[in-house]
Amino acid sequence: MHIIFHILLIVAIFTFSIHCQGGEGNDYGSGNYDSGSYSSGDDDSDIIYLLYAICYLLVVISDNEIIVLLWNKFVKILNENYIVIVSLICTTSLAIYIIVLIRNWVLSNDTSHPSNVTFVNEVDSISNKANAESSNSLFPSGQWISRYFQYKKWHGSHLFSLSFNHEQQKVTGSGKDDIGEFSIDGIYSFNTRRIGLTKKYQKGTGNSSQNLEHTVIIQLKWDSQRQLFDGKWYVKTKKYQGEDKFELQFDQSTTIVDKQ
Repeated sequence: MHIIFHILLIVAIFTFSIHCQGGEGNDYGSGNYDSGSYSSGDDDSDIIYLLYAICYLLVVISDNEIIVLLWNKFVKILNENYIVIVSLICTTSLAIYIIVLIRNWVLSNDTSHPSNVTFVNEVDSISNKANAESSNSLFPSGQWISRYFQYKKWHGSHLFSLSFNHEQQKVTGSGKDDIGEFSIDGIYSFNTRRIGLTKKYQKGTGNSSQNLEHTVIIQLKWDSQRQLFDGKWYVKTKKYQGEDKFELQFDQSTTIVDKQ
């Protein structure tokens, strides 16, 4: 019986050590969602558990009568309560496993993002003055072309209208895509060359299984090399949540109407 408890203690120590090392998130959902990696421990925990194991081995091989006596009394207590001890070890291991699963699920479904105001006013490394001088032509009112990435493929292109108010630096618009009809409002900045849009789908239009009358947050910044705005869309409802890439480009074939 003593040997059995020696083995159980070793297994318990190393099982607990493994569970406390944290984990790595997975790709999930409809698209290429990278939830990143995280860890609940550090290198110090490895040293602590190694010391535990060394102390246990020292007790086993020690010839000191006092240590051996105390150890034998401890084992006697374990023998008298082995059912409770084993149940406690199993219950603790199961609880740790469930907690890890829940944490992985919560983190993998985290679609948190900054507000449109915070995003639009975040300054890149490029000079604000240089941006302001060269950005007036980046926000013309008229027809814009968009596409978004979801379910491992691109959707679009979709054409919709946007009207930019340069005095208030606000934007409104409307359009239709493969989900349904929608209205748009948002803000933008000459200084940062960024746009933050709120896209609201209208109930009863388009694809009934996809149109949940939901809101999509779209946050984009200017890509001077590709000559378009790119960034990400974010959706979070009771039935669905996700995020992925979004691109927006002015349709050069349409007439520009400036809103001052």
